[in-house]
Formats: sequence, C-alpha cells, structure tokens
Amino acid sequence: MASALETLCGQAFGAEQCQKVGTFAYSAIGCLFLVSVPFSILWIYTEKLLVFIGQDPLISAEAGKYSFVIS
Repeated sequence: MASALETLCGQAFGAEQCQKVGTFAYSAIGCLFLVSVPFSILWIYTEKLLVFIGQDPLISAEAGKYSFVIS
C-alpha cells in the first residue's frame, strides 16, 4: 500500500497537481493506520489463535514469539 503511494504522488507531482500529493499522503496515512491496527492485534494474539485452531502449543508459542518480535 505504501509503495503505491509513491507512484501516485510522483504522477501528481509530474502533472503539476501538488495539492493532490498532500491529499494522497493523508489518505494513505489513514488507510495504513486502519489496516495496521487490526494486524498488530492479530500478531499479538498469534499464539492463542493458533492453539485455538488446533496447532501444537509448542509450535504456537514459537510462532507467537516470532510474530511479536517482527511487529
């Protein structure tokens, strides 16, 4: 999503529509925020979710640690 913003802003700047660069940037910030919050919550509860769906608890614990460190 963020890399698409670079393309849109570059095209808007090239077309000398500089006001759209700001509009695109603010829209992208809002969209990325709305998407990143649920993903962060999902990553925090990865271990519990994996155990709930039947994954081995030891594997779930390691996956939970890994996803929490990455986020």
